[in-house]
Amino acid sequence: MGPLRLVLAATDPITLDGATTYFASRSQLEILGEDDYPRADAALVLASRVDGSTIALLEGIVRATGRDHLPIVLAAHSITQTNLVRAIGQGLVCYLSRAQTDLNGAMQAVFDSKAGQAVFPPHMLGALLSQLRVGAGQQALEHNGLVREGEFTRRETEILSLVASGLSTSEISAKLNFSERTIKSVLHEAIVRLNLRNRAHAVAYALRTDAI
Repeated sequence: MGPLRLVLAATDPITLDGATTYFASRSQLEILGEDDYPRADAALVLASRVDGSTIALLEGIVRATGRDHLPIVLAAHSITQTNLVRAIGQGLVCYLSRAQTDLNGAMQAVFDSKAGQAVFPPHMLGALLSQLRVGAGQQALEHNGLVREGEFTRRETEILSLVASGLSTSEISAKLNFSERTIKSVLHEAIVRLNLRNRAHAVAYALRTDAI
């Protein structure tokens, strides 16, 4: 098995330079340049206070990789409940306190995230569950499969709307700035999860349930 292919980003250049130097010396990791982001296995983002620019950074990484399910690890000094939910919507699976985590710990979290583990401090889990109970966090948490039975995710309805409009996979790919493979994967997951026969059946079901 080759090294884990990592997107490494930070909200300030000094932190990024130091982290890049540290991780580049680890044979278990391959730090990707922007042109290679679609090959990524995971992403690590280092921040201070998580604000709108940090969320925009996460969104930019997701767009550049063309992946809906890229595991993201975020290490920061502080984050609001609202921005935590927004970050999860982009693929965040692990939040680390920078005051309590060194770069070696962050690297281990990256490998854990690639293996499918999700890690959040207990007080954050309580806040997220509270939002889910009132429905406020449902849309952002769709990324991790938290949708009610028989429903489509936001990404699925976006793609199905374009399918219903007659667009081809390549046209949808160009419009949404995702790879054709990602488009096909999203549709396949919806079809299998909802026990549908094909794309046409998925569009018909979405129309019948007012999803699109």
